[in-house]
Amino acid sequence: MTISDLLEVASNEAMRTQPDIQARWVAHVTRFATVFGMALIRPGDTRIDMLLRSLEDERMARQEGPKKDQVDFAFDLQVSLSNAWMLSTYDALAAIRPERRTAKSQALYAKAKLVRVPTAKAEIANDRGLKGPLSLKPLGGPVAEAEEYIKGEYRMPTGLDVTTGSYRWFPFDVALNDHVWISRRELSDEFLALFD
Repeated sequence: MTISDLLEVASNEAMRTQPDIQARWVAHVTRFATVFGMALIRPGDTRIDMLLRSLEDERMARQEGPKKDQVDFAFDLQVSLSNAWMLSTYDALAAIRPERRTAKSQALYAKAKLVRVPTAKAEIANDRGLKGPLSLKPLGGPVAEAEEYIKGEYRMPTGLDVTTGSYRWFPFDVALNDHVWISRRELSDEFLALFD
């Protein structure tokens, strides 16, 4: 069996076990194109979402099972797929012309931007709005280890959402003057709820 065969089997299994999510994605892709005037959601991205949901569910089961203390090499693939999915989702939201944006799509775009800018540029989103120098302490670390923010060198903290098994990001939100947790599953659920 080839890697391509294995990927196809994994994708098909993810779709088979999540028929409701698959149906929502099919309807969503059509509605997105109709409402916003373009078809920027690629079918492959919807399958990646379902594959990631399966990986996230398996991660939760693994955390509670006998393999919880074993090294899990699949997590780095989950991280990479999560980042790729998020960047593609951001691109679809960013392509919506401002006059066509709804309150929900604008809020989701702003949230995705908080994650996209540090991921793609190593910068804090909207950092021009900072009132002065910004000291960032390490996640869970002492204030004494705080480092000054330098544009182009920002390393956004990340982690695992222990309630969903989803990869999550901890970007700094200039508007709140604080970090916020944003999980991949949260972004996906909000994306699928744009027309609810």
